[in-house]
Amino acid sequence: DSAGQPYTMKVKAALVADPNLRNQFGIDLSTFMDGSGAVDVTYTEFANGRAEADVKTDLTQARLFVEPFDYEKLPGAKAEATLKAVLQNGDLKEIQNLRGSAPSLSLETSR
Repeated sequence: DSAGQPYTMKVKAALVADPNLRNQFGIDLSTFMDGSGAVDVTYTEFANGRAEADVKTDLTQARLFVEPFDYEKLPGAKAEATLKAVLQNGDLKEIQNLRGSAPSLSLETSR
């Protein structure tokens, strides 16, 4: 119920984002990730067409790789990431507060 709230809609979900689900949402992570991740997301939509998605993901079961740096995290090694996606009228405009960690890899707050 959004009555009296600063938002028009808020949805909280916990799910496993596998390649098929990411494809349905038009999210292509194939240049640095294989496999699935457990995701907690809070999606908030405002009357002005702005929306935000606060995302926390456990990437332990995924394979992560950064080819230019010869980096690879195999499935089973602990990894996680958080971010805020900012959308306007359904279009992704910005990624804020992107943070992540995996063995031998740390991503400080980025955009």
